[in-house]
Amino acid sequence: MWATQFNISHNALDGLLIILKKVPTLSSLSKDSRTILETKKTNVTHTLTTISLGLYYHFGLSSSIQDHFKFNSTKDIDVIKIVIGIDGLPISKSSSSQLWPILAYTRPFKNSVFPIDIYWGHEKPTNSNLYLEQFVMDLQNGINVNGVILKVIIDGFSLDAPVKAFVLKTKGHSGYDSCSRCLE
Repeated sequence: MWATQFNISHNALDGLLIILKKVPTLSSLSKDSRTILETKKTNVTHTLTTISLGLYYHFGLSSSIQDHFKFNSTKDIDVIKIVIGIDGLPISKSSSSQLWPILAYTRPFKNSVFPIDIYWGHEKPTNSNLYLEQFVMDLQNGINVNGVILKVIIDGFSLDAPVKAFVLKTKGHSGYDSCSRCLE
């Protein structure tokens, strides 16, 4: 309980267990944090989809929200409000390889961010509709949390100007008449 409550890393816990094992009365203690934390081994096959010129993995909105509410109460919640964040980030300076994750958090739990989708390629996805397709399909269905179907709504987006132009399929942020709010 102490390790999970204070977010102790597995490496730090392994180090502590080695020290504690030297105490004669604790010699039968396991030396592996995974045993102490009862970490389950999963045999999940990950399916990567090719979109645009890169690879795409869909974690799923449903499973991410269900995992999130294992640790947060759903009492008095009938609508799940999520905030979506999208941005591209380079993996290294020496390569053109980059990630484009779709991340989210539920209001009011802004400290618990979870992945929904992630795209990897040597350039950003060329088609925002393909990039967002599986995420949008997840939004159309309700989410079953603890046996209750809850509606999911997007309460906000966190996008910088280039990503907003990409998602909305509008002129780039530095182009003439590029503002998506103005009529003139």
